[in-house]
Amino acid sequence: TRRRQRRLATVAAASTAGLILAVGLAAVAWFSRQEAVAAQERADEQAAAAQQVANFLTELFLDADPARTDGALTAEEMLDRGAERLEADLLDQPVTRARLMQVVGGTYGNLARYAKAETMLVKALAERRRLLGPAHPDVAVTLSRLGVVVAEQGRYDEAMRLYEEALGIESAAGSPAGVALQHERMAALNNETRKHAEAEVSARIALDQYALVDDLLGRAKALRELGVSHYRRSQHAQAQEALDEALDILEEHHGRDSVRNAPVMHTLVHVAERSGRYEESLALAERLTGIWDRIYGEATHSRVADGYNLQAVSLWRLRRLDEAERLFRDALAIYETVYGPEHVRVAMAENNLALVLIQTEAFAEAEKSLTRSLTIYEGRFGSEDPRVGSIVSNLGSVVAGLGRLQEAIALERRALDIRTKSFGADNPMTARSFSLLGGYLVQQQNFAEAERMLLRGLEIRQGKLGEDHPETGGSFESLAEMEQARGDEVAARRYMESALRTLEQSLSDDHPRLLELREKLAPSG
Repeated sequence: TRRRQRRLATVAAASTAGLILAVGLAAVAWFSRQEAVAAQERADEQAAAAQQVANFLTELFLDADPARTDGALTAEEMLDRGAERLEADLLDQPVTRARLMQVVGGTYGNLARYAKAETMLVKALAERRRLLGPAHPDVAVTLSRLGVVVAEQGRYDEAMRLYEEALGIESAAGSPAGVALQHERMAALNNETRKHAEAEVSARIALDQYALVDDLLGRAKALRELGVSHYRRSQHAQAQEALDEALDILEEHHGRDSVRNAPVMHTLVHVAERSGRYEESLALAERLTGIWDRIYGEATHSRVADGYNLQAVSLWRLRRLDEAERLFRDALAIYETVYGPEHVRVAMAENNLALVLIQTEAFAEAEKSLTRSLTIYEGRFGSEDPRVGSIVSNLGSVVAGLGRLQEAIALERRALDIRTKSFGADNPMTARSFSLLGGYLVQQQNFAEAERMLLRGLEIRQGKLGEDHPETGGSFESLAEMEQARGDEVAARRYMESALRTLEQSLSDDHPRLLELREKLAPSG
């Protein structure tokens, strides 16, 4: 009957529903068991990996026990043993092994042992590519860290390619933090290679990406690169603003004397020095060197040399030449030990040492230092690089001191040309060449061209650095010397008085330049 059919259909439907439900529950139970088994397998793998890492580290630290060695191992020696162990250990945990290679390589880099760092990171990169595939985020991490190490060795084009490959991986993965880090490092590299407009673009992208993940510490690092890009273009007010914000963030998170604040403090030293605040730059450089000494504690670390160099520049500006020379020589020796004789930091140190040697009239040694520096820089960056312009200018000062005036004029004209192409006609660096060239022309008694050069340098400095900057005072001093050379004592005195007013606003009362000017302006008899 229809009632019976309906009842059978209902029973069948209920049975079917029951069967479906039973099958569904069985499937859920089966999948749950499989997930549980997989989760347990992952947990077992992680536990095994963790145990192997623990065993690896235990053996490594036992190796450092003086009872098992001839004496306490240094950090580098411990890393050497760790690197040696990784050749044979953890072979059944290749992903963990690759991660440890990355850690050891990064730590070598932090110790400024760049060749060893590169060797280990290249191995880590090959392993991660093989195990995880070329587009895995961990591959990007190793690429980027390798880029830092390669850049420290002066291979800037290669470093940029590594960063760009890492950026491609992070962009494809949709990782704002990863994209930000690569742009931050690209900004740093562009700043190092004097591509400051490109550095600003990368730094601003990094700031935007860090904002997406609310990463204040990342913001501080990107602000530092933005500050450097402004400082290198003589935009000192913008640089100070960016760097002050960065340092505020870092000090709030890490405390006042954390080593993590060092990169921003480093740049602030330069900004203070270029702004003519030499006592401030020296105090900050001494504080920064104290941090690096405390952290690294060894006389062969490149950061210690950086600290010596920063202090020495400010001491040179303050005419404390004996102290400056000692620190410049110490920095040079460390850079040669860490990087080898042909590195750009060695060239920088030779150039800086020559600044003191020029002041003390040790011209023969200064010429030797600058010739070496110029050879390294031209070989690395070509003959039109702005750093080459600075060395050429300093070499002009040396040969002028040796009485080779025509050669000095030719060198300074070359420096002026390089600086004009690199920085533009209205940059303080260009003003330096106008001022120096004007001084040489005074010695040649070419007063008409000398005056044009000196007034052009003064105009740039007044506009870009301000009326109270020491270099503006230097322009007034040069003009006074010109007027004395052509016998106009009234005009010379007027320029000396302007120099004195300018320098009194920026230099300490006992600075040698002030004392010399006051002596010249004192009534005779």
